[in-house]
Amino acid sequence: MRYRIELSRRAECDSEEAFLYIRERAPLNAVRWRHGLEAKLRVLERMPASFALAPENQDTAIEVRQLLYGRYRILYTIRGSTVFVLTVRHGARQFMRGEEVESIT
Repeated sequence: MRYRIELSRRAECDSEEAFLYIRERAPLNAVRWRHGLEAKLRVLERMPASFALAPENQDTAIEVRQLLYGRYRILYTIRGSTVFVLTVRHGARQFMRGEEVESIT
């Protein structure tokens, strides 16, 4: 089965902010980072349930999984045949609270 990938508005904004932050410091790295992120998201098209539950999963009613990409965590949930990407967060940031996760969905 092939899953469709859908990014929340928050995930789109978060990834754009990360890209701009990296671009300020190293423009070529930012382009590579973005291409790498897109490649990581494509991995979710095949077997999204094979990745670990995120720590945020303990504090929410929905199942939240994570895929690591360098220093970033891609948080997502599976809805039928769609992988819904909640956010792309730097790994140094605090874990999200349940209410924050549920406000994205």
